[in-house]
Amino acid sequence: MAEDDATMREYEMSMEEEIKLLVKKVDSLDKRFDAVDDKFVAIDKKFDAMDQKFDAMDQKFDTLDKNVTSKFGQIMVRLDETHAVAKLGLEGLEGLRESMDAKFEAATKNSADQMGLLKSVLVHVRQRVDASDRPGTRRRKS
Repeated sequence: MAEDDATMREYEMSMEEEIKLLVKKVDSLDKRFDAVDDKFVAIDKKFDAMDQKFDAMDQKFDTLDKNVTSKFGQIMVRLDETHAVAKLGLEGLEGLRESMDAKFEAATKNSADQMGLLKSVLVHVRQRVDASDRPGTRRRKS
């Protein structure tokens, strides 16, 4: 039994040493996990910083989109107004053209009437002149 006790102690000692080794390994692994965890925390902070930058950019894009949409709307309103003014101007020009055409037609007709009257006066005057130039025609003395 004494031998058994000695073997037991050797066995117990080696068990204690193995437990100590296991504890050291677990501590070592724990430290490694802590280091990995610290790295993940650092990466998480970097992602948070990037997320904030993306949020800021998103706000800038939203503002830019609102500005562009607003300016586009203003441009469309001005374009519609310009179109309406141009259409009104074209209608005015068309009315002016029609009015001028009517006035030219009236002036042409009036001119033609007066030319006809002038021609008839010329014919009448010509006949009188021709009649006075003929011999044997009596003239009145005034």
